[in-house]
Amino acid sequence: MQIMIDGTDIMRFVEFGGLKWSRTDKAGTNEGSNLNGDMIRDRVATKIQLDVSCMPMTTEDHELLANLILPKYVSVVYDDPMYGRRSGFFYVESTGSEFFLRKSDGTELWKGVAFQLKEK
Repeated sequence: MQIMIDGTDIMRFVEFGGLKWSRTDKAGTNEGSNLNGDMIRDRVATKIQLDVSCMPMTTEDHELLANLILPKYVSVVYDDPMYGRRSGFFYVESTGSEFFLRKSDGTELWKGVAFQLKEK
């Protein structure tokens, strides 16, 4: 399994079971039902979304990851269950995390780092 953002492998941050793939159809203006009640499909695009949940990480790693997903669009390479190895441009609308603890050596850890990569 691989997931890279702008050339940086982020799989080391992903918790076990922390990568979810989904596909969404984007409907056109002609979608709906006719007078017979038949559904009319007007698929104009199919988009992929990757939900990423990370294991607890240091402030340094959190900063790296936060800056990787900050640009308007990022280049993502990942293993897709439908298409195999795939690359594309994605965006992140929002992300969040929670301060977890400060270790005795001063290292700070963050948990609950999660975000959705949505295909452009």
